[in-house]
Amino acid sequence: KKPGAYFFGRYYRMAGPKELQLFLDDPERFAPLEPRKLLPAPNRRAHRRTEAEAKPMFPKPIEFASYCSATYLDGGKRYECLVLGQQEFAVEYRDKLYFLLNEEAREKFM
Repeated sequence: KKPGAYFFGRYYRMAGPKELQLFLDDPERFAPLEPRKLLPAPNRRAHRRTEAEAKPMFPKPIEFASYCSATYLDGGKRYECLVLGQQEFAVEYRDKLYFLLNEEAREKFM
């Protein structure tokens, strides 16, 4: 039977006594209490696009019908919070183009 140890309500099996001792010496090294926040892969991240960078992307459709999704979400998804985004605050995310109202909205989107 392989050795193991309980750590914060979870049981961890080890390959052998040497690995068990390594785990017991520093369990958080192998089983961190806080989940690690990993950045998504570069092709899955949002990227700021200047107006000059966004123009050649046309005729790619603008997502959310060119409305600012950050303003809409902040406004509780109400109709009156639909505001057209500006080309100068463009963001490319997962190969899609979004226009945001201003730099503050673009920061929230990022």
